[in-house]
Amino acid sequence: MVDEQFKIMKLCYDVAFKSIFINCTSVLYQMISDITGISINELNNDALIFNSELEIKHVKSKRMLSDLIILCNNKIINIEINKNYQSWTYNRNISYLCNIYSSLLRKTNSYKKFTRYELYQINFNIGKNTPCTYSKDMIIDTKTSKIATNFLRIYNINIDKCYKVLYNEEKKKKLSKIVAWGALFNASTIYEVKEIIRKDSYNKN
Repeated sequence: MVDEQFKIMKLCYDVAFKSIFINCTSVLYQMISDITGISINELNNDALIFNSELEIKHVKSKRMLSDLIILCNNKIINIEINKNYQSWTYNRNISYLCNIYSSLLRKTNSYKKFTRYELYQINFNIGKNTPCTYSKDMIIDTKTSKIATNFLRIYNINIDKCYKVLYNEEKKKKLSKIVAWGALFNASTIYEVKEIIRKDSYNKN
């Protein structure tokens, strides 16, 4: 019998993150679906894990190594684990995603064709720098406050803050699916993993 207090490597470490999600794609696709709303059937049928080292387009270009890239039909999903989240981290992750997007453009293609592409950036952030537990960012028209384009969605999930929600007495009975995933990235024992899964199971949304 395995001791539930036995220490495990946290998912927020690159080695554990890539090892688990690359080898257990059903778990990876469920996480993406819970966060973004992309159909789990579409992910299971059509998603492909892409090389995490992005193409260098110029001899002086900076080397780009993303944590995990998934292509699914017209959807490009980039997942990043951000340690010591800084103001420039947001810019770096967007550059990764846009680099993948631009690499799909061909000389003979019209830009109109590429309006069908959807870009998803999922940031799992460590530390207190991100302002909230979870946020979804999009490009908006500041004059009308309406969404300017639907092609880009950015999800920021603060691992530490999600983990604290797990032990918040007021939210003791259930966790939202997104907060549950964030908390799971910070779990260090088998007991905690079971506790997060148990609380998440109360959420029917």
